Amino acid sequence: MFLEELEIENIKAKIRSIYGSREKKGYLYPYSHFISLTILKRAATLYELEKLLEKTPLKLPLRKLAKKNPQLPLLALDSLYYILLKNSLKVSRDSRKEILELINYESLIKLLYWILVIGKENLRNREILSILKSLYPKERALTISLESLATKLKLDYNKIINNLKLNKISEILLLAESNLIKRAKHKALFNAITAVYVYYYMLLCRNERRNLEKIIIGRELKLSPQVILSSLIYPP
Repeated sequence: MFLEELEIENIKAKIRSIYGSREKKGYLYPYSHFISLTILKRAATLYELEKLLEKTPLKLPLRKLAKKNPQLPLLALDSLYYILLKNSLKVSRDSRKEILELINYESLIKLLYWILVIGKENLRNREILSILKSLYPKERALTISLESLATKLKLDYNKIINNLKLNKISEILLLAESNLIKRAKHKALFNAITAVYVYYYMLLCRNERRNLEKIIIGRELKLSPQVILSSLIYPP
């Protein structure tokens, strides 16, 4: 499922390119499982993309979602990823409990991202709430708020608000991602010969990949070393 996340990111990139300039080539990860990159690149409309996903676990009504809100197809793909990730766990009962706690924490980070992107006012939209169910317990869906999320993620609510005013969303997410790795490390140290340690290792691998991406993109954009370094997550 760590690899399937790459395929989902490719599909999201394709959706963005369909909404934007079709002549512009978007960056795609060199990975495919359900849909080859060659075929994915040929899809020119949401209908074509929806047909490609029809016989895969990533099947979604992309056009229906997009009509209600252009962001919904992307949100739905993120939500679906966490459903598939949880269903893919084939580990012992104790390890499953520990890993699920990490997955739930990570899904709350993704929920925080989408709240910051789509705005708090849209959290009363039934369509959006139904899609968010894998990122937040369904019975609590109506109580979603930035303040409650900050509490669950152990983040300073006032700092979140201040960063929002300064349009520094990435700084909020960086702190939350760093907290995830710290939590995983703590669990791994107490479960050194279980799947929990393997999960922690996979989180470190993913973090390294993302750091390398930031460095490459930062150099392409000719950002200063200080700006690039400040965007990286350093494992504890």
